[in-house]
Amino acid sequence: KCIDLAAELGCPLINLISGAMPFGVTKEQAWPWHIDCIGRVCEHAEQANVTVALHTAPPNVSRVLTYLDDAIQLREDLNSPAAKIMIDTASQYVTEPNFADAIRKVADHLCYFHLCDTKPDGTPGHEPLGTGVIDFQNIVSTLKEVGYNQWMTVQLDAFVTPIDPDAWMISSYDHIKTVMQECGVWEG
Repeated sequence: KCIDLAAELGCPLINLISGAMPFGVTKEQAWPWHIDCIGRVCEHAEQANVTVALHTAPPNVSRVLTYLDDAIQLREDLNSPAAKIMIDTASQYVTEPNFADAIRKVADHLCYFHLCDTKPDGTPGHEPLGTGVIDFQNIVSTLKEVGYNQWMTVQLDAFVTPIDPDAWMISSYDHIKTVMQECGVWEG
Protein backbone atom coordinates (compact mmCIF):
# COMPACT_ATOMS: atom_id res chain seq x y z
CA LYS A 1 0.00 0.00 0.00
CA CYS A 2 2.89 2.38 0.70
CA ILE A 3 4.31 1.73 -2.76
CA ASP A 4 0.92 2.21 -4.37
CA LEU A 5 0.42 5.47 -2.50
CA ALA A 6 3.92 6.67 -3.44
CA ALA A 7 3.23 5.88 -7.10
CA GLU A 8 -0.15 7.61 -6.98
CA LEU A 9 1.43 10.74 -5.47
CA GLY A 10 4.35 10.70 -7.91
CA CYS A 11 6.80 10.05 -5.07
CA PRO A 12 9.89 8.37 -6.56
CA LEU A 13 10.92 6.34 -3.51
CA ILE A 14 9.99 4.86 -0.17
CA ASN A 15 12.23 4.45 2.85
CA LEU A 16 12.35 0.86 4.14
CA ILE A 17 13.66 0.12 7.63
CA SER A 18 14.33 -3.52 8.36
CA GLY A 19 12.08 -5.21 10.89
CA ALA A 20 13.22 -6.25 14.33
CA MET A 21 14.11 -9.89 15.00
CA PRO A 22 12.29 -11.92 17.62
CA PHE A 23 14.38 -12.91 20.64
CA GLY A 24 16.45 -15.99 19.97
CA VAL A 25 16.50 -15.60 16.18
CA THR A 26 19.94 -15.25 14.67
CA LYS A 27 20.86 -12.92 11.85
CA GLU A 28 21.54 -15.99 9.72
CA GLN A 29 17.96 -17.18 10.29
CA ALA A 30 16.43 -13.74 9.67
CA TRP A 31 18.42 -12.97 6.51
CA PRO A 32 16.42 -15.25 4.14
CA TRP A 33 13.19 -13.89 5.63
CA HIS A 34 14.36 -10.39 4.75
CA ILE A 35 15.26 -11.41 1.21
CA ASP A 36 11.82 -13.00 0.78
CA CYS A 37 9.80 -10.17 2.30
CA ILE A 38 11.78 -7.21 0.97
CA GLY A 39 12.12 -9.03 -2.35
CA ARG A 40 8.32 -9.05 -2.70
CA VAL A 41 8.25 -5.35 -1.83
CA CYS A 42 10.88 -4.67 -4.51
CA GLU A 43 8.97 -6.70 -7.13
CA HIS A 44 5.90 -4.54 -6.51
CA ALA A 45 8.05 -1.39 -6.50
CA GLU A 46 9.54 -2.31 -9.88
CA GLN A 47 6.05 -2.55 -11.38
CA ALA A 48 5.06 0.80 -9.80
CA ASN A 49 8.33 2.52 -10.82
CA VAL A 50 9.18 3.32 -7.20
CA THR A 51 12.62 2.94 -5.63
CA VAL A 52 13.02 1.13 -2.30
CA ALA A 53 15.63 2.94 -0.20
CA LEU A 54 17.20 0.37 2.15
CA HIS A 55 17.67 2.12 5.49
CA THR A 56 20.17 0.72 7.97
CA ALA A 57 19.44 1.18 11.65
CA PRO A 58 21.54 0.89 14.80
CA PRO A 59 21.58 -2.43 16.66
CA ASN A 60 18.92 -1.30 19.14
CA VAL A 61 16.51 -0.96 16.18
CA SER A 62 17.57 -3.70 13.74
CA ARG A 63 20.02 -6.55 14.17
CA VAL A 64 19.72 -7.54 10.50
CA LEU A 65 20.19 -4.39 8.44
CA THR A 66 22.62 -2.57 10.72
CA TYR A 67 25.69 -1.65 8.69
CA LEU A 68 26.10 -0.36 5.16
CA ASP A 69 27.81 -3.65 4.29
CA ASP A 70 24.50 -5.33 5.27
CA ALA A 71 22.63 -3.00 2.90
CA ILE A 72 25.11 -3.71 0.11
CA GLN A 73 24.73 -7.47 0.64
CA LEU A 74 20.94 -7.26 0.85
CA ARG A 75 20.78 -5.22 -2.34
CA GLU A 76 22.99 -7.78 -4.06
CA ASP A 77 20.90 -10.71 -2.75
CA LEU A 78 17.65 -9.02 -3.79
CA ASN A 79 18.96 -8.50 -7.33
CA SER A 80 16.29 -5.87 -7.96
CA PRO A 81 16.75 -2.60 -9.83
CA ALA A 82 14.27 -1.07 -7.38
CA ALA A 83 16.56 -1.69 -4.37
CA LYS A 84 18.91 1.18 -3.60
CA ILE A 85 20.62 2.39 -0.41
CA MET A 86 20.10 5.43 1.76
CA ILE A 87 22.18 6.98 4.52
CA ASP A 88 20.76 8.40 7.73
CA THR A 89 23.29 10.44 9.70
CA ALA A 90 21.67 9.34 12.99
CA SER A 91 22.14 5.65 12.14
CA GLN A 92 25.57 5.99 10.56
CA TYR A 93 26.86 8.12 13.44
CA VAL A 94 26.33 5.08 15.68
CA THR A 95 27.51 2.33 13.32
CA GLU A 96 29.91 3.96 10.84
CA PRO A 97 30.74 7.54 11.90
CA ASN A 98 33.28 8.15 9.14
CA PHE A 99 30.74 9.69 6.79
CA ALA A 100 33.15 10.20 3.90
CA ASP A 101 34.02 6.49 3.84
CA ALA A 102 30.36 5.53 4.28
CA ILE A 103 29.28 7.70 1.34
CA ARG A 104 32.05 6.42 -0.90
CA LYS A 105 31.21 2.81 0.04
CA VAL A 106 27.62 3.05 -1.24
CA ALA A 107 27.94 5.88 -3.77
CA ASP A 108 26.95 3.75 -6.77
CA HIS A 109 23.67 2.75 -5.09
CA LEU A 110 22.92 5.83 -2.98
CA CYS A 111 19.45 7.26 -3.62
CA TYR A 112 18.45 9.15 -0.47
CA PHE A 113 20.03 10.93 2.49
CA HIS A 114 18.58 11.81 5.92
CA LEU A 115 20.36 14.67 7.67
CA CYS A 116 20.19 15.34 11.39
CA ASP A 117 22.71 16.25 14.05
CA THR A 118 23.67 14.74 17.37
CA LYS A 119 22.84 16.30 20.69
CA PRO A 120 25.37 19.04 21.56
CA ASP A 121 27.38 16.60 23.73
CA GLY A 122 27.68 14.15 20.81
CA THR A 123 24.97 11.78 22.02
CA PRO A 124 23.12 10.31 19.02
CA GLY A 125 19.83 11.95 18.19
CA HIS A 126 17.80 13.72 15.54
CA GLU A 127 18.72 17.30 16.40
CA PRO A 128 18.81 20.48 14.28
CA LEU A 129 21.73 20.73 11.89
CA GLY A 130 24.68 22.65 13.27
CA THR A 131 23.86 22.01 16.94
CA GLY A 132 25.90 18.84 17.47
CA VAL A 133 29.17 17.34 16.31
CA ILE A 134 28.40 16.10 12.79
CA ASP A 135 30.55 17.75 10.11
CA PHE A 136 28.04 18.56 7.37
CA GLN A 137 30.70 20.28 5.27
CA ASN A 138 32.53 16.93 5.03
CA ILE A 139 29.27 15.16 4.11
CA VAL A 140 28.29 17.65 1.41
CA SER A 141 31.83 17.77 0.01
CA THR A 142 31.93 13.98 -0.23
CA LEU A 143 28.47 13.86 -1.82
CA LYS A 144 29.72 16.39 -4.38
CA GLU A 145 32.88 14.33 -4.94
CA VAL A 146 30.89 11.15 -5.74
CA GLY A 147 28.42 13.03 -7.96
CA TYR A 148 25.38 12.53 -5.73
CA ASN A 149 22.43 14.59 -6.95
CA GLN A 150 19.46 12.85 -5.37
CA TRP A 151 17.17 13.54 -2.41
CA MET A 152 18.26 14.94 0.95
CA THR A 153 15.90 15.61 3.83
CA VAL A 154 16.28 16.91 7.33
CA GLN A 155 14.92 14.39 9.83
CA LEU A 156 14.28 15.86 13.26
CA ASP A 157 12.86 14.24 16.36
CA ALA A 158 10.74 17.12 17.52
CA PHE A 159 8.27 14.77 19.18
CA VAL A 160 10.40 13.89 22.19
CA THR A 161 11.51 17.41 23.05
CA PRO A 162 9.05 20.22 23.75
CA ILE A 163 10.29 22.61 21.09
CA ASP A 164 9.01 24.57 18.14
CA PRO A 165 9.51 22.20 15.16
CA ASP A 166 9.23 25.08 12.69
CA ALA A 167 12.16 26.85 14.36
CA TRP A 168 14.22 23.63 14.18
CA MET A 169 13.45 23.22 10.49
CA ILE A 170 14.27 26.84 9.69
CA SER A 171 17.60 26.71 11.53
CA SER A 172 18.45 23.36 9.88
CA TYR A 173 17.57 24.75 6.45
CA ASP A 174 19.72 27.82 7.05
CA HIS A 175 22.63 25.66 8.22
CA ILE A 176 22.58 23.22 5.29
CA LYS A 177 22.05 26.08 2.81
CA THR A 178 25.19 27.80 4.12
CA VAL A 179 27.17 24.55 3.99
CA MET A 180 25.99 23.82 0.46
CA GLN A 181 26.86 27.36 -0.66
CA GLU A 182 30.35 26.97 0.86
CA CYS A 183 30.76 23.65 -1.00
CA GLY A 184 29.56 25.17 -4.28
CA VAL A 185 26.47 22.98 -4.69
CA TRP A 186 23.64 25.31 -3.72
CA GLU A 187 21.32 26.01 -6.64
CA GLY A 188 18.51 27.61 -4.66
